Amino acid sequence: MFGALRLILAFLIIIEHLKFFEYHLGATALMGFYMLSGYVTAYAFERHFSGERRDVMKFYADRMMRIYPSYVLAVIIITGFFAIALPERSSISISKFALNILLLPLNFHMFIGHENLAMVSNNMPVPYAKSLALILEFYLIAPLIMIFFKRRIWLLAVPSVLVFALASTGVIDSYIYGYILMPGTLYVFLIGTLLYFIRSGQDVTLNFRTLAAILLLLGFWAVYLFVNDEFGRPHVLEVMAGAFIFPPIIYGLSFLRRDYKADAIMGALSYPVFILQWFSLWLVTYAYMQFDIPQLRDKIIFSIVSSLVCLFVSAAVFLPFEAMVQGMRRKLKRRAGYGQEEA
Repeated sequence: MFGALRLILAFLIIIEHLKFFEYHLGATALMGFYMLSGYVTAYAFERHFSGERRDVMKFYADRMMRIYPSYVLAVIIITGFFAIALPERSSISISKFALNILLLPLNFHMFIGHENLAMVSNNMPVPYAKSLALILEFYLIAPLIMIFFKRRIWLLAVPSVLVFALASTGVIDSYIYGYILMPGTLYVFLIGTLLYFIRSGQDVTLNFRTLAAILLLLGFWAVYLFVNDEFGRPHVLEVMAGAFIFPPIIYGLSFLRRDYKADAIMGALSYPVFILQWFSLWLVTYAYMQFDIPQLRDKIIFSIVSSLVCLFVSAAVFLPFEAMVQGMRRKLKRRAGYGQEEA
């Protein structure tokens, strides 16, 4: 039911890289990904597993199989491409490769040092992996939230909104603490989790009030920022826009049937499109440099070709690979006696 939305969000991030607008569409799209992660992670832990402590490690293993195989394959393909085709732009080392494969360290790139992570074209093989790492962090803490804070989510959400508020006014760095790290973004994931609780009929009044309180806090703060002309800090406007735009969209889509084949295909494509977006831009740029294709100088043509290349590589290489991995994942879940609906 969320497949089409995921694919749209992935392409919105590609559009941002092409610099058509000053507004950072990708930052708003990421809030949609975070909110969806909050929803489907809560769904997966309760519906696929027992939602209890004894299944936390099984849940972790399942989530790792969901996120890691295609990511590792992407890192290998991208670093291999640069090592062979553009060795002068390749800076591969065992330590850099290990840090990129581990994924979690990438969310702390500002502390580790960009130069210790950059392997291709002065960047990480999957530049948006720092956001993927944040989603992985949420996978790790989500069971604890579901077990210990299920009826007290406000205890986590309100401090997170306060951290974001401090970041949005410049008391602490707006990019690091209001956009990249978990303390200032956790409330976005929790909005998705609350939407799942409401949709599944769990403590509807309590969870609706919690959700309304979070959005009211953000609304009051948005008014304050507007009146004081403080929306200029990096990603503040885009993050707040995502926090308000996506709750009704996600809640509305949750009522659609799950058996639409087209939606399932778009959902399967969305993850490789997300992790390959920069690679497709690099590939098209490489073709332009090697073969001097004048049409690629046009930004619109370049964007269309890049998107088609991204879709082609995703469908031709990653879709079959992902189907194989997820087939193994479903078999393991069947053997363990857990539910089979995809999340």
